[in-house]
Amino acid sequence: MSKQFLKLILLTFFFIPSLSIGQNAISASVHQDFKLLLFGDDRGNRAGTLDILTRIKYSGKERKSGYFTYFVEFEKAEIENNYYRYGAGFGYTFSNIFSDKNIEFSASAGIGNIHRRDEDSLSYSATASLNFIMSPRIKLGSMFQYINRTDLDRNLVRYSFFIGLEVRLFKLKS
Repeated sequence: MSKQFLKLILLTFFFIPSLSIGQNAISASVHQDFKLLLFGDDRGNRAGTLDILTRIKYSGKERKSGYFTYFVEFEKAEIENNYYRYGAGFGYTFSNIFSDKNIEFSASAGIGNIHRRDEDSLSYSATASLNFIMSPRIKLGSMFQYINRTDLDRNLVRYSFFIGLEVRLFKLKS
């Protein structure tokens, strides 16, 4: 992992969250690529192939329409030449745009490092998420993610659809 990437993670964790007037909660989530889980793909990966995306997320104070989020993430896919991605990002969660208060929509952007075939490359991502609040601590979620796959020969933009759970670990005092 490069020094510049470590600096980015430190900036995300310590500087940017302070701009949102403090954090309300820290959560962790685990998501699995839906297509690889149920169907596999046309690149030789069979159904049941693991592609796990984990996030640790800071959620900012609730505002009228929602709240800011900041996160670090790690993705590991058991595909040929194994795929690892470390990333950091920020976004906004809209918690009051649907008539059902148990549904949230989030949009986020991130930057990361893909490690594959013993090489590292910088990548960018954009994610749209839809969560259903099951309890004050647990959310059932889906993520539609576009990622700049710099590990591929043609530097393609690919998308993935993930499903998973988010668990609030603890709330921070305001």
